[in-house]
Amino acid sequence: MTAGEALALPSGKLPEGVIAALVDGKPVDLSRPLEADADIRPVTFEMPEGKEVYRHSSAHIMAQAVKDLFPPAKLTIGPPIEEGFYYDFAYERPFTPEDLEKIEARIQEIIRANQPFRRREMKREEAIKFFRQRGEDYKCEMIQGFTDDTVSVYD
Repeated sequence: MTAGEALALPSGKLPEGVIAALVDGKPVDLSRPLEADADIRPVTFEMPEGKEVYRHSSAHIMAQAVKDLFPPAKLTIGPPIEEGFYYDFAYERPFTPEDLEKIEARIQEIIRANQPFRRREMKREEAIKFFRQRGEDYKCEMIQGFTDDTVSVYD
């Protein structure tokens, strides 16, 4: 059973406005499998955890849009921050206002398509190999600095 399925009990549908879950106090996406009994609570955008989840997802959507439009662009870092999010890209030139309009339009297409996020956990070395095969050297460098042996990857 996933966090979303548990929150949908007993009616069979998620309560209005739920975008994530708190499982034992930790924010998780709704597709996260529950591996044991846990305290599970709904998360909405109005909550601090909801804003963080929303911003994290927004960063992934923007990264996808940039990679779709500018395949040579390299992903660097894209964290949620207190008032939003940002993503740094390594590209041969700065993005122009016209580029930003194209990126925004592609973001809207991705959102309208309602593409699911797929979260996977990988061993650190496996994640480095995953990003190295995609030419994402900055991601590899960041992962090498992580202390956890497991890394979350979204695709």
